[in-house]
Amino acid sequence: MTDNGASGWRVLLVPAIRAWWALRWLGGHRAIRSAVLAVVGLCGLGVVVWGVPPALYPTVAGQPAPSQPRATLQAGMLAGMLTVAAATIAYAGVRATLGAARRANELTQRRDNLTHDREIAEHRSARYTAAITQLGSPSIEIRLGGIYALERLAKDSPDDHPTIVEVLSAFVRTRSTDPELRPPPPADGQDPAPDRRAVDIRAAVQVLGRLPHRDDLPALPRADLDGADLTGPASLADIDLTDADLRGAWLEGADLTRARLDGAILTDARLNRANLTHAHLDGADLTDAHLQGADLTWAQLAERRTGADQTVITNLTRARLDGAILTDARLIMTNLTAAHLTKAVLINVQLHGADLTRAWLNGVDLTRAHGLTQEQLNAAIGDAETRLTWPRTRPALWPPPAGAWL
Repeated sequence: MTDNGASGWRVLLVPAIRAWWALRWLGGHRAIRSAVLAVVGLCGLGVVVWGVPPALYPTVAGQPAPSQPRATLQAGMLAGMLTVAAATIAYAGVRATLGAARRANELTQRRDNLTHDREIAEHRSARYTAAITQLGSPSIEIRLGGIYALERLAKDSPDDHPTIVEVLSAFVRTRSTDPELRPPPPADGQDPAPDRRAVDIRAAVQVLGRLPHRDDLPALPRADLDGADLTGPASLADIDLTDADLRGAWLEGADLTRARLDGAILTDARLNRANLTHAHLDGADLTDAHLQGADLTWAQLAERRTGADQTVITNLTRARLDGAILTDARLIMTNLTAAHLTKAVLINVQLHGADLTRAWLNGVDLTRAHGLTQEQLNAAIGDAETRLTWPRTRPALWPPPAGAWL
C-alpha cells in the first residue's frame, strides 16, 4: 500500500472511530444517535470506496501508468463501488422516507383515537343529560324512556354505572314519597281517587335489578332505597324480579306481595317489615339478609329447578328473620344455617328437608310446624321459650322449658 493510500485510511478511520465512541457515550439520545450513525456510515463508505481499490490493486513503482492493467481494474472497481454506494444511499433514503411516513401514520392514528374517544365521551354525556332531563318530565312515557335510556348507558359505559345506580335510586326515593302520588283522602260523600300504581317506580326498580354486577366495585349497592315508601301507589306487588341482582338493596317496608323473586340475589338486602305475602323466592339467595318483622305468609322459599334440570335451594344462611311471620310458608329444602328466627311465627310452616344447623329458634312455637324432624332440632339452637310437641323432644343441650320443674 502506498503512503497516500495509508494516509487516506487514517483520514477516514480516525473520525469514524471517534464517532463510534461518541455514539456509545450518547446512549439514549435517539435523534443525536441517528445523526452520529449517519456520519459513521458515511465515513465507513468513504473508507470502502477510496481505500479498498488501492489496497487490492496497489501501484507498482517504476512501471508506466498506461501499461498497467491494475489501473483499469482499480478504476472499474471504484466505479462499481460508487454505484453500490449510490444505491445504498438511495435505499437509506427510501427507508428514512418510509420511517417518517410510518411515524406520521402512527401520530395520525393516535390523534384519530383521541378524537374518537372524545366524541364517544361527548356522546355519552349528551345521552346522560337527555335521560336525566326525561326523568323530570311530567309525562309518564317520557320518564319511562329516560329510565330505559339510563339502563342502556350503564351497560355501554361501565364508568357511568355507579352514577346511574345512584340516580335511579334517588328517583325511586323521591318519586315514591312525592305528595302528589298520594292525594289527601276525599271529603265526606266523595268517592276516593283510584289507586294507580306508579309504573315508573316499578320500572326503575326492575332496571336496578337487571344491571350487571360489577366485580371491580364490590361496595357498590345495587339499590339504595332507604327512606322510599314502596307501598300504596308505589307498591311493588306482583313485580317480576326473577333472577334480579339486588344484593345490599334497601327495601324496608316494601310491598312485595306476590312478587316473583325466584333465583334473585338478595344477599345482605334490607327487607325489614317488608310484605312478602305469597311471594315466590324459590332458589333465591338471602344470605345475611335482614327480614326482621317481614311478613312471609304463604311465601314460597323452596328449591328451584333450572333449565339444566339442576336444583337450586333457597339460601337463608345467617338471615335475620326475628319476628318474621312465616305462616303457611314453604321452606322445603331451604338452607337456614345460622339464621335468626327469634320469636318468628311459624304456624303451618313446611320445613321438610330444611337445614336448621345452628339456626336460632328462641321463643319460637314449633308445635304446628310440618316436616320437622328430631335431627333438625338437634342441630338447631333453642331456649326455654321454644315450644315443641310430641313426638319431638327437647335436645339435651337446650335449656328446660319455662315453668318446668328442675
